[in-house]
Amino acid sequence: MGFEQLVDTVIGFEGGLTDDSKLGDKGGVTKYGIDATSHPGVDIKNLTLAQAKQIYFKEYWLKNECEILPQDLQFAYFDCCVNQGPGRAKKLMQTAFGLKA
Repeated sequence: MGFEQLVDTVIGFEGGLTDDSKLGDKGGVTKYGIDATSHPGVDIKNLTLAQAKQIYFKEYWLKNECEILPQDLQFAYFDCCVNQGPGRAKKLMQTAFGLKA
């Protein structure tokens, strides 16, 4: 599996346009899992699927070197970077492999 298949799965979980700020979601308006708080320069309501994939590719896939991991770990690490943040994802991965986090 490559980035395209993995990002489609993540976006499938994340869904379309939402605003769950009244439920305690600090991200504010969110579309395809891209939130206004983390991406202040992005027009979330008009975000296209292609633009969302580009953000995932640059900010989560490339920056976190997901492609260098064995294919079995790529999705878990990529999804963790998206949902828990890259710092937490790295610590979880290190801990899982018995390394000092």
